[in-house]
Amino acid sequence: MLRFLLIIPIAVIILLTEVYSGNREVAFILKSRGIVSVNYTDEKKNMLVSRGYIITSGAFLQTGANGFAIIKYIKSHSLIIIKPNSNIQISGFQDSKKYCESIDVKYGEVLFDIVKSKKSVFDLHTPTALIDANEIKGFVIVNNKNGETAFYNLYGKARIADNNYNSWKDILSENSCFISKRGFVHVSKISSHTIPVLNENFESLLELKKNILLT
Repeated sequence: MLRFLLIIPIAVIILLTEVYSGNREVAFILKSRGIVSVNYTDEKKNMLVSRGYIITSGAFLQTGANGFAIIKYIKSHSLIIIKPNSNIQISGFQDSKKYCESIDVKYGEVLFDIVKSKKSVFDLHTPTALIDANEIKGFVIVNNKNGETAFYNLYGKARIADNNYNSWKDILSENSCFISKRGFVHVSKISSHTIPVLNENFESLLELKKNILLT
């Protein structure tokens, strides 16, 4: 009986360590081409990775001038598409209620197809913005020099705030916004001639996603 009672706390500690550890597996590379590298310290000691690589929480991913990667989250099955010359950090952890998935775009261009899930929530961070991004499709472009963020929402509703949390705004479908270091959030309708270009780019990548099972 005493041995059984001792085993219970040990099992709980192991479970909590797995749940809250920063090394939890959160996503994997579904497809890639060109130079795609990963590190866990944000230093220059990068390891080249490719299709099938398992990403654990806290990983920094970089793409070269010809690099490209599609990342799939394990819990929600959401897709993150990293375009060339980009730097992101991927995270995932369990809080008291739901599993939290997030992506921190340091710079570059990222496309996303976020799947709504009852078991998880998704946040998107940049140097100047925080985006509550559940069940949306869109782009985020982050300036490498000053962190200014351009956000394009093609589908769904997102909530966005500057990093000082001064104000939250709802960004509806086919709307965009710009967030500078001063925290100014400018929201506008995506122009009619721009939407087809964005959709064509995005849909071509979704078509690529459909063809992955055939490759």
